[in-house]
Amino acid sequence: MKKLLKVFLILSALLTMTACNISETDIDERLSAPSNQLPPIEGKWVIKEHIDLDQKPGEDGEERFIGREAMFHREAVILASNYTKEPSYKIKNVYTRDYFIYKYKLRSSTLDIENEKVQVITVLDDNQYFAEFVKVSEEDLLVYLNNSFYRMEKVSEQVSLNEINRYIEIEKAVVREFDSYEDENLETCALLGIKIPSYDNKNQLPMWEYETIWFRSKGGAFLDAYTMRD
Repeated sequence: MKKLLKVFLILSALLTMTACNISETDIDERLSAPSNQLPPIEGKWVIKEHIDLDQKPGEDGEERFIGREAMFHREAVILASNYTKEPSYKIKNVYTRDYFIYKYKLRSSTLDIENEKVQVITVLDDNQYFAEFVKVSEEDLLVYLNNSFYRMEKVSEQVSLNEINRYIEIEKAVVREFDSYEDENLETCALLGIKIPSYDNKNQLPMWEYETIWFRSKGGAFLDAYTMRD
């Protein structure tokens, strides 16, 4: 019995010494929060509807985004013609009524949202604001573009990085072509107003004469100039 008691005491002492040698640093190194590789929004979406907020015709609530796509992948996000290849996310669950009144000064009923709470997902591009989405359900998103809300519907659960990269390359090509077209065909002009001092010898008074010169160019090349007095 005494031998067993001695063995027990020795083992207890050894365990205590081992535990004391584990520092907080060791624990921190061994325990880490699991990394969530899945973005809060995934797949391919289509902008289906512009939500009328009683804006005046001609203001920013336009239909030009209808039918445009949005793609969400862990390594890239596309929204219409805009994209980011360094997306990060901020997520918050909010009370629907309070959120829309506080941020947009409108009632959530205007957007036909019945949920008491919604999830607001802000997408950042290299830590700069890119876009904000309101997740009404797994199949229903709202996005705020150009002072208007648009409703989005999911059309595909996942989207490949290859498809996103192809889309981005097409957008880049369109921008390059547009810039090239502008450089070649852009006509510009400049009006230069000149104030010229003169003197009225008859009346012995200082005077001013005025002249306007109009310069014209096309594609960055000077074409001609015209002058008009006064």
